[in-house]
Amino acid sequence: MRSSFSQVEIISPAQDIHLWKPLFQKWTEFVERYVNINNGGDAPYWYNERASLSLLTGSAWDLGYIALDEFSTQKVKNEPEEKGYGRCDAWISTETHEISIEAKQLHQLVSVNKLDVAARQVGASLKLAYTDATKLTYKNGARAGVSFCSPCFYESEWGDASRDQLIASYITILQTLLSSDSPIPTEL
Repeated sequence: MRSSFSQVEIISPAQDIHLWKPLFQKWTEFVERYVNINNGGDAPYWYNERASLSLLTGSAWDLGYIALDEFSTQKVKNEPEEKGYGRCDAWISTETHEISIEAKQLHQLVSVNKLDVAARQVGASLKLAYTDATKLTYKNGARAGVSFCSPCFYESEWGDASRDQLIASYITILQTLLSSDSPIPTEL
């Protein structure tokens, strides 16, 4: 049986992430509520991108924002002048700000001895989401690539480390990765 542990961290290099902090805090509450109602035996991030995004757009509505998810929109195809239709994963708006989101869901089997590999996987996931977000043709509002990451650590490698210590190490390496001035490494 899988056991769930919900520790949600928001890690972003974006300077204006503070505008959306209440949204991600509410999303964190919704994730933790879901886990708690299921007595730790289920978590929304074990499923897919849609499950994670539904909690995010639900959080928006709960805060009094408005939101749409998985809707048809115009997108840039191969060349900037070449447009076509596709789907946007989510659009969220307050009275003064809006953001269009392209998301990826990353399920990771993480080796304690290879946290750098895990960080590069997150970088690759973020790069894909960001690339998709740049194809949205909206003129107003921000565009963002989001990666919902759910690491799973090999229990046989824990040694003397607790689950909390492993997660703290994972978060630290991601924060280091995203706070550096260098491009996010994505090569595996």
